[in-house]
Amino acid sequence: MTIPTLTSSLHIHLCFLLFLPLLLISHANSQSLQDQEQAVLLKLKSYLQSPPFLSHWIPSTSNTSHCSWQPEITCTNNSVTGLSLVNTKITLPVPPFICDLKNLTLIDLSYNYFAGEFPKAFYNCSKLQYLNLSQNSFDGKIPDNIDSLPRLQYLDLSANYFSGDIPAAIGRLQELRNLQLYMNNFNGSVPPEIGNLSNLKHLSLSFNTKLVPWNLPSNFTKLKNLKNLYIRGSNLIGELPGTLGEMAALEELDLAYNSLNGTIPSVLFLLKNLSIIYLYNNSLSGDVPQVVEALNLTVIDISTNYLTGPIPQDYGNLTKLTWLALFLNGFSGAVPASIGRLPNLKQFRVFINNLSGTLPPDFGRYSELEGFEVSGNRLTGKLPDHLCYWGKLSTLVAYENNLTGELPSSLGNCTSLTEVKVYGNGLSGNIPSGMWTAPNLIHVLMSNNSLTGELPEKMSRNLTRLEIRDNRFSGNIPTGVSSWNLKVFDAESAYWLPSIRDYIMEITQRS
Repeated sequence: MTIPTLTSSLHIHLCFLLFLPLLLISHANSQSLQDQEQAVLLKLKSYLQSPPFLSHWIPSTSNTSHCSWQPEITCTNNSVTGLSLVNTKITLPVPPFICDLKNLTLIDLSYNYFAGEFPKAFYNCSKLQYLNLSQNSFDGKIPDNIDSLPRLQYLDLSANYFSGDIPAAIGRLQELRNLQLYMNNFNGSVPPEIGNLSNLKHLSLSFNTKLVPWNLPSNFTKLKNLKNLYIRGSNLIGELPGTLGEMAALEELDLAYNSLNGTIPSVLFLLKNLSIIYLYNNSLSGDVPQVVEALNLTVIDISTNYLTGPIPQDYGNLTKLTWLALFLNGFSGAVPASIGRLPNLKQFRVFINNLSGTLPPDFGRYSELEGFEVSGNRLTGKLPDHLCYWGKLSTLVAYENNLTGELPSSLGNCTSLTEVKVYGNGLSGNIPSGMWTAPNLIHVLMSNNSLTGELPEKMSRNLTRLEIRDNRFSGNIPTGVSSWNLKVFDAESAYWLPSIRDYIMEITQRS
């Protein structure tokens, strides 16, 4: 029994002796790599003229490692894989030896003052996956061989001064998940090859105002994994392609501030994952799609277009909707009653349309309403009484309609209120007393109604504009008038006593 045991022990010992040189070589190589990386980092510190934020980059001892030089350095398996010099006010060029750190997968130089052309020194970072050069002063063209970084998954060149065409080579970066090119000086074209980036999830080309007018390439709709598409204010023209409905993963669409025309494709509102639609400030026309199956929508802003027809009844099924902006269009008919019962609606903005009928009475009862703007329509009946039920309402803008009845009683306890603009209606009755002292109240414009009552002793100290002319207010000048901070007071009316008419004239002359 002892012989096999001895043999086994000799075998293990022999294997260890044979493997020992490999361990020593591996350790030596590891040590050599660490020494090399530390030397590069210290060279980088010297190149940057030893700025204070790198004062902790001190040559390592046997008990420490340059991997502890955080937060600028990230290591994996004791080797530098990430370099982040963010918002450090660097004005020098990108160091040409930056890729002597052979294992870099991440470089973040955002929010600095780097300038010059795109640094081709990055091409020596063969493992680079994440490159962020945003918020700098780079200029010139993005190189036509940008695909020399084939492993890139994240590329952010936004908020620089890059010009010319966006190169077609970007479409060959097949690993890209996130491409940010917004806010540059591109004055050429956008390559349809971007539509070949099958792994892309986030794309922003917004605020490239100098681009040659361009149509949304039809093959952009091949981006089946795209979640966010932002092309705000970038000279888009033409019609929205019906193939947008093929972008099943789309969650956020922002094509605002362009020159798009034609109708909104009905398929857009069928996308199950869609949560945000910004199409405002375009030249879109026609009726909006009435069938809405995108039940995850939280924001719909299609304002400032030429859209017509009724507000879709299906909007009342969007229980996650927080923001509905349809203003400056040609919508007609009544506001669907179900919209007033949406549980998360905070902003309802439909001013300057052709809407008629009465407003749904439930507005504000089921959601923490913050903005209610319905001016410039042909609405009749009362303002909903629960607009400030949850104490969140900031703006009530309902001027130039045919509204009647009293102001909502909930305004009397609405400390969040900043603006009340209801002039040019047929409103009557007294003002809810607590409204005058709402601490944040700035503007009250209620002229040309039939409102009654007397001015209060106290006014909000922030109130600077009060316009109540051509109503039925009456009474004398309040004793607390000296504490009012009004800059504009327009209250011309035949019902005032002489003393308050004199005060109105005094305020007018003072302003």
